[in-house]
This record gives sequence, C-alpha cells and structure tokens, in this order.
Amino acid sequence: MLKALDKVGFDFIEVGFHNHDYSLFDKPPFFENSQMIMSTNAMRVDYEFSESKDFKKLVMNEARIACFDIDCLNDFDENVSKIKETLKYVDPLLRHTNIEFLNFFEAYNKNSEKMVEILKIALKNGAKWVVLSDNDYKILPEQLEKTITAIKTQVDIKNIGINCHNKFGYAIDNSLMAIKCGVSYLKGSVNGGDNVNFCNLIPVMALKMKLKTNIESLRDIMSFNKIFK
Repeated sequence: MLKALDKVGFDFIEVGFHNHDYSLFDKPPFFENSQMIMSTNAMRVDYEFSESKDFKKLVMNEARIACFDIDCLNDFDENVSKIKETLKYVDPLLRHTNIEFLNFFEAYNKNSEKMVEILKIALKNGAKWVVLSDNDYKILPEQLEKTITAIKTQVDIKNIGINCHNKFGYAIDNSLMAIKCGVSYLKGSVNGGDNVNFCNLIPVMALKMKLKTNIESLRDIMSFNKIFK
C-alpha cells in the first residue's frame, strides 16, 4: 500500500497508531517520492517519552517525522503546557514535528486571539507545521476563507496546514478554499479514511483544481481494493 501511494507521488504519507504493529517501523520501505509521517499518541503533560516503546521506534526510524494531536476545546493553559513540554523533548530527536489542532475552527470561533496565540507558541517551540482541523464543526468555505485570511496576517502561511472533514459535505470545497488562501500542506485520504470522513484527495487534485499531477499513476489507486482485501 505504501509503495502504491509513493508511486502516485504524495509528498507525505501519514501512518497512524503504530503501537499495534512495529514491523513496518523496524524496516521501513524505500520511498522515491514520499516521506513517512508517524501519527503518534495525543499530547499529554504526564507523557513519559523515555518509557514509550512507540517513541523509541520513532526516533530509530529513518523518517523521524511525527504528528501529534491536541484538542483545542480543552483547557488553553494545559494545552500550552503540553505543546511546550512535548516539543522540548522531541524536537532535538526528530527531523521535524507537526501538530494537528483538533476542533480548531470551533475553538477559534469562541476565542480567536487564544487560538492564534497557541499556533504561534507551537511554531516558536519547534513545530514545522500547524494543521488546522475542523472535525465535527460545520464551517462553510466563506467562513474558512475569512478565518485563514485573518490568521495568516499573524502566522506565516507556509507553516499552516489543513485537514478538512466531510461530515457535512464541505471537505473538498473547504480544502480548495484553503489552498486558494495560500495553504500548501493539505491532509486527506484516497479511500475516505476512518468513517469515510476525510477529504478525498483524488477529485481535489485531478478534477477540481486542474493542477499538473501524475495522473497516470492514479490508475494504480484502483488496485488498492485488492491490497486491502
């Protein structure tokens, strides 16, 4: 599966919750086009990295790129502590670290100043990308455009990513709007993801945006059904 995704030409392939099977991380495949990102446990203040088998495998892996999740609806000060403590420990050990901010737009609607502040804190403490995730919050493309336009006056757009969900049918529209606003790091899936809830990258890239893509390799996506069986 990973080799098929690499052949298509995705810049990054995020592999999640590896604590169930370490074989992939013991001998990671060679990628011609892609880099592997490991989706790790959610941040928490009392997390003991030195005792974590997951994290030891991550550090030993050639990729050494991780994405941590943090829920913006939780206590702000506690989230700040989680970010600072986690990045202080992992930043010297990894090539780079991303942080995905769950429920970001809902939290931003409640307190925009604090949400901008926490993005700045994450980047200042070593995060490479701050990924804005809408989760279950119903946000329209026009609202998303207004939000990102406001944020990028205070946070460098080159460090902002987006992960749009499709529970309300706006994932593709919102992803396109984010790219229009200057976002260049777009998360999604080629098979729907869990609950068929993520943005499907294929129509985004090949059908809607009419960008130059490795379109012939997209034919290989059809073989994924066989891979998954």
